[in-house]
Amino acid sequence: RRLESWESYQVDRLGYILGLGYPLYEHPLDRSRLRAGLTWRHEDAEIQDFSTEAVPGVQLFAGHNEVRSLEGRISYRTIDDIVDPTWTTSTVLRGELGGTVLGGDIDLYKLQLNHSQDWKIFRDEDGTRHRLSARVRVGYAEALEDTPEVPPFERFYAGGNTFRGFAFRGLGPHINNRPTGGEWLVVGSVEYEYPLVKDTLGIVGFVDGGTLATSLWDDDAGLWRMSTGLGLRILIPAFGNRPLALDFGFPIFYEDVDERSLVAFSLGRDF
Repeated sequence: RRLESWESYQVDRLGYILGLGYPLYEHPLDRSRLRAGLTWRHEDAEIQDFSTEAVPGVQLFAGHNEVRSLEGRISYRTIDDIVDPTWTTSTVLRGELGGTVLGGDIDLYKLQLNHSQDWKIFRDEDGTRHRLSARVRVGYAEALEDTPEVPPFERFYAGGNTFRGFAFRGLGPHINNRPTGGEWLVVGSVEYEYPLVKDTLGIVGFVDGGTLATSLWDDDAGLWRMSTGLGLRILIPAFGNRPLALDFGFPIFYEDVDERSLVAFSLGRDF
């Protein structure tokens, strides 16, 4: 069970998820790996405690919504050397069908692509490598059959650590000064890390760019944003290889409706 509190409403989600993964190919030296998987999701998503100023989608799906969905995914990872890697890549493609022949109240489908690539480009005298990374996420969602639109709790959002320089969920279309989310998302990032203290502390420079639109076919799909900034990476052994990230972002291109924010904090960075 998960209770989500957003700008002017809450979503009480109660359900379960079942997943199955299977390796399709593994390199003898573990330098590449191709896997497939299926995930079944069945939950009740109840929109509650919403105000009169909530976005229209909230009122449209107020109350209980049974969600049944099946997601298929393909992931591919490559690395040049498992002992001393200089580059790695990771690609994940997901397709999800909700409702229709599966039953439930919400009929939709989603397509998502996540790709990341990291290069360790050269070493300092103490052996510490500088790192260059690039990431991109693309998402598309569309309602099917008698579902009038993709519900707010199934839409894409951006901002905060997913698009630095903008507030959490603050980028993209708004109604009544509240984010509606979108059915079309493109977010990308390029980041350079300079090590200050070996295996402990680094400073990064980054550029984020992309768009979040009501749908792929709306005019706002062509409204692109960009931000740049600096940040710190602090590696704490107890957290594994995911560093604490503290970033300071400055929007370069933005829209008047976007909510901006200077600071973003996260444990590692994911889209």
